Amino acid sequence: MGCTKSSQKSELENNKENEIIYNEPNHNNPNLLKKQLTKNFILESLNNQITTENQTNKNELPLEEEKKLIEIEEKLKADQKKMRLLRKCQSHLLGMQLRKKMRVENLKKSETINFDALSEKNLPLSKDEIIKFFEEYPPKNNNNNLKIEKKEPLMLEKNKILYYGEWDMSFFTKHGRGIQLWPDGSYYKGYWENNKAEGKGEFIHSSGEVYIGNWHNNRRHGKGVYHSKKGMEYNGYWRNDKQEGKGKEVWEDGSIYDGYYLNGKKDGKGEMKWANGCKYKGNFENGNINGRGIFTFSDKRIYDGYFVNNKFEGKGIFTWPNGNKYHGNFKNGKREGFGIFTFYDGRILKGMWKNGKQDGEFDVFKPNKGIWIKKKWRENEENNKNEKENKKILFIEEKIERKKIIHDLELEKIDEIEKTEENKIDALDEDEF
Repeated sequence: MGCTKSSQKSELENNKENEIIYNEPNHNNPNLLKKQLTKNFILESLNNQITTENQTNKNELPLEEEKKLIEIEEKLKADQKKMRLLRKCQSHLLGMQLRKKMRVENLKKSETINFDALSEKNLPLSKDEIIKFFEEYPPKNNNNNLKIEKKEPLMLEKNKILYYGEWDMSFFTKHGRGIQLWPDGSYYKGYWENNKAEGKGEFIHSSGEVYIGNWHNNRRHGKGVYHSKKGMEYNGYWRNDKQEGKGKEVWEDGSIYDGYYLNGKKDGKGEMKWANGCKYKGNFENGNINGRGIFTFSDKRIYDGYFVNNKFEGKGIFTWPNGNKYHGNFKNGKREGFGIFTFYDGRILKGMWKNGKQDGEFDVFKPNKGIWIKKKWRENEENNKNEKENKKILFIEEKIERKKIIHDLELEKIDEIEKTEENKIDALDEDEF
């Protein structure tokens, strides 16, 4: 019992000794004040240092762990990518081995044919033409040190295709210069790579179609010339077996297109000339006339403006050979919206149009009088008869005024205009495009 009490006392005494007692400084005793200040300052600084160290340790530990976790995840991802690549490589190698075995078996079954037997097959190429081919096409540089050998003509049993040329004996594939003939009479002569046409070559179809140019992966790719069986010729660039880039197309009727293509269709800047004398220069899109361009008719009428799917649409200027001019808006190939029509004799019509005809009130300028007047070109259905009679009177009056200044040949055009009572300008209008 005594021991416990003594221990309790000692603990209390120790706690009291460790306690920090703050007393008001005694200004009368400066040495005591210095001691108290120094003790308090040291204790506070120690406490601050301990708390900051604890905070830094608490903050640093999770960051290090996160960094380690991120590094582990990145390593795992990299390992997964490597494993995928390895699997792909393994499957590719297995596929190559299987294909190689199949090619070897097919070649063993294929029939070897000599030059003398070629004439018996009724082939489109003669012996001399085959020999000339190997002279015109020099051997390619063998940068990969492949085992290239030239074999006798082989008739492949699978599809009765005849091939004569060079082989890659490492993989038993057609590689280098070679000629391949199909049972229907079509043939290809040119360069090969891994059993596919690659580089310069010529393909002549039994139907009469011919392509001479560059190939990639068995498709027309690069610059080449194509002749159709009907006589059309295309000379330009190809991509993935379709016309793409700059090219020139000439049809059997004499029509010519010179411009750009995209995905096998006219697209971009180009110039088209038809056999009937019409021509267009401007923008194409997806095989149609779209955007800004100039269309010239065979009778010298000219439209300069915007197109949508081969029709006048948007702002444009239409000019006739006799000097008449319309400057305004179009829709679906006809005048629609605000526009100004100027006659060759100086008269001007200014107003709204609809479906190619005047609509509503128009401002009309008469050069002989030097004044502007207003006319209403479209009335209600009830007053149509009266308006037609009034229009006839106006036509007659205008005809009398024009006789003073217009040549006799131009009077014939006025007679044609009088035939159309509903619309004065329709007789001078363009054909729908």
